[in-house]
Amino acid sequence: MQNLTLGLVAATAFVLLLAPEKGVEGLSCPFCNKAECKNIGLCPAGVTMDVCGCCPVCSKGPGEKCGGPWGILGKCGTGLTCSANQRLDVNADGICERADGQEEGRRFGHSNRFYNRNRFRGI
Repeated sequence: MQNLTLGLVAATAFVLLLAPEKGVEGLSCPFCNKAECKNIGLCPAGVTMDVCGCCPVCSKGPGEKCGGPWGILGKCGTGLTCSANQRLDVNADGICERADGQEEGRRFGHSNRFYNRNRFRGI
């Protein structure tokens, strides 16, 4: 029985020592006190909740960074999507783009039409 206990202690110590090397991280949210939430003012792209789900924050607009680990960089506003460069990585940073695939204010060629830049990048 004592050998089993020593084995479990050794295995636990090994895992705890190895975890920081492997990049195990977590998001720590403090107790939510709505009275401490800041006044966000006007938000052209809309309002969403912060990463901990406690306080309202401005949504991200076209061309702004979004996503990241646990969504720490923020969420895109209505009609926008967070387009990450590494689609399979749920923690990847992205840029807010129009959900219909068109880019805000980007026109190319003589037709003055919008084009989805991802078509040209092979995504």
